Amino acid sequence: MKGYRIELGEVEAALLSGVGVSQSAVVAHRDRLVGYVVPEPGATISPAALVEYLSQRLAPHMVPAVVTVLEVMPLTVNGKLDRKALPEPDSGRQATVSRGPASETENILAGLFAEVLGLDEVGSTIRSSLSAVTRSCPSSW
Repeated sequence: MKGYRIELGEVEAALLSGVGVSQSAVVAHRDRLVGYVVPEPGATISPAALVEYLSQRLAPHMVPAVVTVLEVMPLTVNGKLDRKALPEPDSGRQATVSRGPASETENILAGLFAEVLGLDEVGSTIRSSLSAVTRSCPSSW
């Protein structure tokens, strides 16, 4: 995905190690990773907290862009995970990965982009591009 080799099982194992997670699944959906989790009985899972937990344990390209909490995983008649039956990511039950500017230069550029585009803030894709630009600029800027 995006030039990286990603072992979905490794991402699923990281999801499963989260507090209160009893089952996990990860799929490539369009151009991003989507995680699905089922909570342990009586547990409540915060998708945002789970994404933060994963971002501390996995390489950035392996952190799912979205985590959706399900009541149960869909299964085939043979009792295996039915990946095709997993729901589309639901904005009401998901969290997206986001990070702030990595440097003062990136912060200034992100602010300028947001102002020009008429946005409150710019997304992580633009910030990633800005980060690449600031790394290539001379330190005297």
